[in-house]
Amino acid sequence: MDPTKLYQYIQRRIAYEEKRIRETIPAEYRSLKELLGEKRPCITLQSGIEHCIDESELRELARIVPWYLHRLVKLPIVLVYSKTGYKSFFRIRGDRWSCYTVGILLKNRLWYCPETIDVEAAYKLLKRFKTVFLVTIELELGGIG
Repeated sequence: MDPTKLYQYIQRRIAYEEKRIRETIPAEYRSLKELLGEKRPCITLQSGIEHCIDESELRELARIVPWYLHRLVKLPIVLVYSKTGYKSFFRIRGDRWSCYTVGILLKNRLWYCPETIDVEAAYKLLKRFKTVFLVTIELELGGIG
């Protein structure tokens, strides 16, 4: 294959995959309080598809998170997968209330805000709250283009 065509193919493929990943990111975030009051607690993704949050997970989250934070906690909470060398971890994307919510769920500490969490902690959260959390990756491709 011609190197120029190969390079163009790789660029198109990267652009396609990047678009696909971006489409899974929420277009909107809604408060825990707002979602608790709805018959169908759903949010819209960048692709236009609805992502519905399980009502039992919402009720459990509302039981754990103090009532006075329900208006401040925005859902879904996005975990961004990253890898540096051999170490994998997740960053919490969003505002400080998302971070505080993760701290409450993992450490049962009210004002604890971890910047990153390890893979085991992420699995623990995802096992318990499958629809409250969304997982994505960020592409950092140096030297291409």
